[in-house]
Amino acid sequence: MDLLQWWNLIFLLPAVAALLYLLLLAVGAMPGEGHELHPGGHIELHHDHDLGHGDGDPFHGALNLIGVGRVPLSLILMSFGLLWGFFGWLGVQIFRAVLVSPGLFIWPAAVLALIGATVFTGVLARGLGRLMPATETYGAEARELVGRVADVRYPLTESAGTVQTYDRFGSLHEVPARVLPGEEAIPAGARVILWRFDEQAGAYLALQDEAIETLAPGTLAGDRPAR
Repeated sequence: MDLLQWWNLIFLLPAVAALLYLLLLAVGAMPGEGHELHPGGHIELHHDHDLGHGDGDPFHGALNLIGVGRVPLSLILMSFGLLWGFFGWLGVQIFRAVLVSPGLFIWPAAVLALIGATVFTGVLARGLGRLMPATETYGAEARELVGRVADVRYPLTESAGTVQTYDRFGSLHEVPARVLPGEEAIPAGARVILWRFDEQAGAYLALQDEAIETLAPGTLAGDRPAR
């Protein structure tokens, strides 16, 4: 019954939710993060590597710390929820022996849960992020987006950034993109052309061009905007 006390439920409920989500994924009842089913019947995998790269932004730096952008977001959330539950429960067991009142021991337990979940989720994401590029490829589907106009969602640098665009079926994609070596960073909200796909980096190389400012995302760069 002690597990049902509020000071334990704060930590255990997110862990149970993460476990249930994992079970639903295992039986195919929930779509996996970063997978899109196209009308043609194939599934394309997207992993926005270095999505959380901060470039001086504390918010993006925090995302990078827990591994957002290195592996699917669903995996990040599941890992964080499970680790939050474990470290929170552990913290309660440790600090309640010193601080008898739940109103006192809940705070250091929460700090331990936050630090433990953040650090270990980041470690897990970075480890899996190094493995995934070796086992997954974008294939021909990724090259279909080459030459299309895209909107920058996260600033593009030589090592980080993502863009959003549409394929020929009208399906929205958010994919990793980079600037060419030596080029200046491209800010969020800018419009770019996906020049080519860099297999080694696992990302598109993007270029800015004033001629595409009136073109909608997903339009081939050679097309003209509708009047």
